Amino acid sequence: MKSNNSKIILSIIIPARNEELYIKKAIDSIFSNGFDNSKLEIILVDAKSTDNTKEIVEEYIKQNQNILYFENEKIFTSYGLNIGIKQANGKYIMLFCAHSNIEKDYFNTAIKIMENEPEVACIGPKILPSYNSTSQKIFYDVIFSPFSNGGVKFRTQNQRMFVNTVAYGIYRKELFEKYGFFDEKFIRAQDYEFNIRIFEQGEKLLFEPKLIAYYYPRSKITDFIRMFFKNGFWKALFAKKHKKSLSIIIFIPALFLFFLIFSFIFLIIPSLRLFALLFIVNYLVFVIIGSLFLSTKNKFKYFLHYFSLMILMHISYGMGFLKGIFTSYKKLENKQQK
Repeated sequence: MKSNNSKIILSIIIPARNEELYIKKAIDSIFSNGFDNSKLEIILVDAKSTDNTKEIVEEYIKQNQNILYFENEKIFTSYGLNIGIKQANGKYIMLFCAHSNIEKDYFNTAIKIMENEPEVACIGPKILPSYNSTSQKIFYDVIFSPFSNGGVKFRTQNQRMFVNTVAYGIYRKELFEKYGFFDEKFIRAQDYEFNIRIFEQGEKLLFEPKLIAYYYPRSKITDFIRMFFKNGFWKALFAKKHKKSLSIIIFIPALFLFFLIFSFIFLIIPSLRLFALLFIVNYLVFVIIGSLFLSTKNKFKYFLHYFSLMILMHISYGMGFLKGIFTSYKKLENKQQK
């Protein structure tokens, strides 16, 4: 049930599923941030967790009435975010990840900027890694490297600037009243789709590197591959919906996979063999350079890890993108409604 607290300035929405390892750190980083906790609320929307996530949150609720708990029967993040937005009391709404935590004074800094700069519709932080294992660090290095991040500013930049998307955005609540909620057909990339939607309408999204959020990367190779396959698939669906905001960058992995497949086929055709070899060699040189760049930080100890992960990343994203290209957006909409 929605609370009715007129004091609330900031509503923080956390969609979660099986986050028992991280949810305590996320909540603690919010309440110890230096903001007046009586003026914020945490809205946790649980997607049928099968671990102890719910029990952990219930213990926090016993101590703090500004934590609200809701269940997301449809599981997918876009539904959970929309549940949270509809329950929010704050003037500002932040999207938060249970896999994350934030630096001290984050909220005071962000809210002050939003109050002093009314043209800013949404503000987002720079994302830095937080590791529990060596594998998480390796995965993070690959995901956030300049050879694979697709030019996303919040992963690499240190300069304050207006952008077309941010992570963990703090939004003015009226944006959702004006432009609608998250598109529930987007199982992934729903925040990216919403950001582009409001950006196309002239709203300003500010990347502010003084704001720092920490993210815990994947630690399993299967999760890594699955993540990039899904990212590619939903970026293709995004491209169909937002044709005006297309960038050649999002097509590169799919084009790479297309040419790679045909290059191996062309190897058996004498007249095309040289072209095929040139493409394969050039790609391998690109991956080697990227892997060397990443492995200089650890004296080349994990060079082979970086090399294989970059190839897996490109292939899985490319396969997902190609599947998305041949998936009907209307068919997907009908499937979601069922």
